[in-house]
Amino acid sequence: MKTHGDAGWDSFPSYLDVVVPRVLAFLKERNLKITFFIVGQDAALEKNREAIASIAAAGHEIRGACENLTWSGHTAARGQ
Repeated sequence: MKTHGDAGWDSFPSYLDVVVPRVLAFLKERNLKITFFIVGQDAALEKNREAIASIAAAGHEIRGACENLTWSGHTAARGQ
C-alpha cells in the first residue's frame, strides 16, 4: 500500500481475515502446503486469530517476522 501511495497505509490496516480464507481455498484446490510469514503486528490483532488458527488447522507452516526483519517461529496458532 505504501509503495503504491494508497491512502491509509500509515494506519497499518490488516487484511488477513479477508485474504487468508481465499488463499487457503486456492491452496486446498491444488493440494499445496506453504509457509505463511505473519508480521507480529498482524498476529497480535484479535480479528486475525481465527485466520491464523485456520492456517495451522489446514496444515501449513506459520513463521513470524520481527520488526528487525529476522525470522522466528510463531506458535500461537498451534496453541503452544
